[in-house]
Parts: sequence; C-alpha cells; structure tokens
Amino acid sequence: YTGATMTRGDLVHIPQGALLLRNKKASLSDAQFIKIEKPSRALFWDKDPKEPKWASIYYREMVWDVRLKDIYPITQELENVS
Repeated sequence: YTGATMTRGDLVHIPQGALLLRNKKASLSDAQFIKIEKPSRALFWDKDPKEPKWASIYYREMVWDVRLKDIYPITQELENVS
C-alpha cells in the first residue's frame, strides 16, 4: 500500500507479525521494537519524506516507525463490517 491517501489521525490496521520500531535510525542493538502478536489498530501519524517505504503510527501512546506495506487504512465501510 502506498499510503498516498492516509493523513494524520486516520485509523489503520496492523496485521499480526508486523514489526514496529521505536527509532529505525538507531542501531539494531539499541532499537526498541515490538512484534504485533494479534491484528491491531493504530492512528496514522506521518510518512517518512526521506524513506518513502516507511511511515509513523501512534500505537499504545507512542509513535512507532513501520513499513508502509505493513499497514492498511480502515475505511468507514470496513469499520461497519467488523
């Protein structure tokens, strides 16, 4: 997914197994990360202008870096189904 239509505050779906990084610029040994254990929801925060394959999301009261391909917008129609 390109994320072109997502804006800050949009609800996004994070599938099970997605990796969230606290700071993707940190070395791997210093980076804090979590692996999503069950499908979750978060708020879209921002796209990374320097790295178009990355975005930020607001999840569990923190902003995390995530690969854009790992998040999906939740549309109103989808919201009504679940």
